Amino acid sequence: MCKALLKTMDVPEVDDGKLRMMNPLALAYIGDGVHEIMVRTYVISKYKGTVNQLNQRVVKMIKATAQAKVVRELQNQLTEEELTIVKRGRNQKSATVPKNTSVGEYRQASGFEALLGWLFLTGREERLVEIIAKAVEIGELEVQGSKIAKEQPYE
Repeated sequence: MCKALLKTMDVPEVDDGKLRMMNPLALAYIGDGVHEIMVRTYVISKYKGTVNQLNQRVVKMIKATAQAKVVRELQNQLTEEELTIVKRGRNQKSATVPKNTSVGEYRQASGFEALLGWLFLTGREERLVEIIAKAVEIGELEVQGSKIAKEQPYE
């Protein structure tokens, strides 16, 4: 998907070597966008509600604490290469200060987003979808029992 889009815009493909050297926060920046658009698509496809209600669900599902849980739960299922990307993203210093989570969870979330960005840019869509499906599952658990769990699923 990404490679085809970039090709139509005459943007040269980024090879794996360049991606391995890319700033992990740049990968996280891409991963954040990929994660959000996929979760938004899931939410609007599954639930009825106002845009505000749907957005509240998305925010709860993609927050740093949920992303940190995904990393912890998938840690033993990640390849060595994927773990390396997560660790690079987690260990990279960020100027951003977390608002509603601990620094540790924020860093884990950055590692998760870096992994999603890397998977997206390398065209590993099947693996990307597999990991985001797990993130959606965990995100749904974050929503259960909260005030925003009012939207009705489509029948």
